[in-house]
Amino acid sequence: MGVSRAIVSAPAIPNRPVEPAALAVTIGLDPRYLFYRYIYGENADSRRVGDEIAHQPINNGNAREQPGQPLAAGVSPASYSWTTWRPRMWPALPRGLSGLRTKLRFLFRWALYRAHLFAGSECGALLVYEGERLAHYSNYTPRYWRFPFLADDDLQIGDTWTDPAYRGRGLALFALQMLETSLERPNRSLWYVVGELNEPSIRVAEKARFTLAAEGTRVRPWRLKMAERYVMRKSCWATAPDREAAVSANQSYSAKQT
Repeated sequence: MGVSRAIVSAPAIPNRPVEPAALAVTIGLDPRYLFYRYIYGENADSRRVGDEIAHQPINNGNAREQPGQPLAAGVSPASYSWTTWRPRMWPALPRGLSGLRTKLRFLFRWALYRAHLFAGSECGALLVYEGERLAHYSNYTPRYWRFPFLADDDLQIGDTWTDPAYRGRGLALFALQMLETSLERPNRSLWYVVGELNEPSIRVAEKARFTLAAEGTRVRPWRLKMAERYVMRKSCWATAPDREAAVSANQSYSAKQT
């Protein structure tokens, strides 16, 4: 007796198009950063701070040894003061630092300075205090492997930090404007790299007359945090022939690492 063979057919499943959201998750894994630039002679078309600030003496000593300077009227309450810190022969830290992580950041810069790993000798921080309490600091460094796109005389502003209790009071903007004044040099650029979602820092940079120069990401060769660097991917400049120099330097450095 023959056995009848049943033929079972399944409905064809159409190929689903890749959802845009899923594609974004696939290709958008790297963090995105905005590269802001302040060019002396181009951005400095108006007074950044009052004349009384621009002519105040800058405290070039260690924050432990020198008294702070009063902040400008109209910027912050009279109870605030500011000072600068720069690395010296020995690893003396600014007063008021709290937390091991913050102290390690300053020690890291001191170590790079002492090992002559910076492209220049200008590095340090501007610190804002209320009494003895540290309310804000803004570091600045020359070119090294983490910021390979800087020119020889350029400086990178960062990292910056504000005590949560003092946020929204204009201290970050004040510090950035003071650094613009005190670090001025012909043909120099200041750089400010910020995450694309960090709206408060973006507003600070734009209020201080920094302009968006490029977009990029942060890469970590060999998965080593110590080796990570910021890389430009897309230029946002429209004019000026010398502005491609930073992108070229960035590409040259990246090629040497591959």
